[in-house]
Amino acid sequence: MAGSVSGSSYSFNESGLLLAHWSSAGKLKIWDTSTGTVKQEYTKNLHLTSPCTCLYWLQCSKRVTPKKKKLKSSGHDSEDREVIVMGTTLGNILVYDLALNDVKNTLEGHTSKVNSLSSSNNSSIFSCSDDGSIIEWDMENFEMKSKWKTGNESATCILALSNGSQLLSASYTIKLWDLYKKQVIRVFTGHGTEVASLVEMPGVEDYFFSSAVGDRVISAWSLASKEKTTAVASFILQDSPSSVKVHNAAPDSPSTLCAVTESGVVQIFKHKLNGNITKPMKPVTTVSIASENPNAKHSHPLSIYAILPLHSGSFIIAYGTPVFLLFETITVNDKEENMVLVREDKRKIVTSEFNSKVKVPEVNENAEYEAPATSSAKRRRKKLDVDVPLEERIENLALVNTISSDAPKKDNMAHLLIQGLQSRDRTILNNILFQTDDAVVNSTVKNLPAQALVPLVRELTRLLSGQTYGSKCAVTWLTSVLRHHSGVLLSNPEIGTFFEPILSATEAHLSLLPSLLRLKGRLGLIMDQIETNAKQDDECTNEPLITYQEQDSSDDGEIDLPSEGSDSDENWDDISGTEDDDEEMDEK
Repeated sequence: MAGSVSGSSYSFNESGLLLAHWSSAGKLKIWDTSTGTVKQEYTKNLHLTSPCTCLYWLQCSKRVTPKKKKLKSSGHDSEDREVIVMGTTLGNILVYDLALNDVKNTLEGHTSKVNSLSSSNNSSIFSCSDDGSIIEWDMENFEMKSKWKTGNESATCILALSNGSQLLSASYTIKLWDLYKKQVIRVFTGHGTEVASLVEMPGVEDYFFSSAVGDRVISAWSLASKEKTTAVASFILQDSPSSVKVHNAAPDSPSTLCAVTESGVVQIFKHKLNGNITKPMKPVTTVSIASENPNAKHSHPLSIYAILPLHSGSFIIAYGTPVFLLFETITVNDKEENMVLVREDKRKIVTSEFNSKVKVPEVNENAEYEAPATSSAKRRRKKLDVDVPLEERIENLALVNTISSDAPKKDNMAHLLIQGLQSRDRTILNNILFQTDDAVVNSTVKNLPAQALVPLVRELTRLLSGQTYGSKCAVTWLTSVLRHHSGVLLSNPEIGTFFEPILSATEAHLSLLPSLLRLKGRLGLIMDQIETNAKQDDECTNEPLITYQEQDSSDDGEIDLPSEGSDSDENWDDISGTEDDDEEMDEK
């Protein structure tokens, strides 16, 4: 059964004769690989509001009426027809019938985006959604058979195993489900991001492969060992894969794993899984396509979008552009590590053929050109008189600062802001949003309609995450918007979506506030100390606190010296007499 990879919008059917591709514009194209032409195109109603998210090829049985049954020589009660099952962002599942070139049935059961589709037989198909549920659909009666929850994480990818009794669902981890009991048997861990694709090895029910978003490694897992919950092998690519396919010609032969990368090349691995492999496996061959251009020095690469392994050992590839796809069956040489296919770019051939049909008449050097005798000068003169000069137009739009002291008109600023938001002209938006005058900002915001508020908030979010001056201006405008139009913003159901970046930017700015405040405090102390020291230096004078004047030598004779027989001598005599009296008293 040819299934689709959840992350890829290209899918071959089982025979490889058809390729289905859904574009971002909501258009489904079915290409005939044998002729390289578009066989069918389908665009559903409301394709822009509910685009396709995944698709899956399915052989759906069609009941035969009794009259047709009698005409048939065989005894079969039903005939198979090929359909494409598509999931949408609204949760609906569309069943597109190739025979009718229209959607035959619509399955309703999910409430959110359908992420992946898978089937192990033609009678039923499984789907997973962002609402956290898995649904099994009866494709004969087009009704729901069963529904259950996946747990805390919604499944991004599912794979119905060929045994019919088990199913794999994946988000960050891979869960193995028992379809009869709706219980988890085992949980596989190893991916760091959401799983994008799950592929079972055909013919061997013991292994499956998985790839994750933005991961260059494809992991191989074993279902035989009940205790093994980690990958048994890994295959490393040069870029993250967009599509993964596995082919196994015989149970004893090495399996072929081919992956289309996001860069538009195919990398092929060949290995027989048997036990754990610790070292990552490298590709045997890398296939790329280059355009042949004799006039250019270097060839232009052509992207490969899809690949399908065939039983003969060859591959069908789809390359070119999404609008102009080319198909080719190639055989890969395992001994050649890098295989570059040089092909002609069909778009350039068609352009050159078209240009060759346009013939330019030969003109002689002496040819004279005559203009019709019409009075175009008068008409041009009248038109110039009516037209307003460009200078006055710019002044009316308040883009030029005039000498007049009159304030700009409110309507002009609001009208100019609306034009800038619609055209996304950075020059106009910066000239207006860098205004910090509160009167101008408030008058402009008051005159804005409700339809211009959300684009204005998004533009202010861009300024808020930019430089300091832009953040300051954005805060001024956001304050005015919240003051005058808070009721309109609160009534918007998507208020959390466009205010979440503002809160993140605000938290990022506030996280630096404590450090800035500490720096401001330290700088303030340093500046105060510098000012204090400067004041003290100014108050200091050069005059000494004490001045000593040395006298001249002529003044030495005038110093009074104590004369002989002074009072001090008399005192000395008295003291000595007293001491003699004391000694006599002691002898007695």
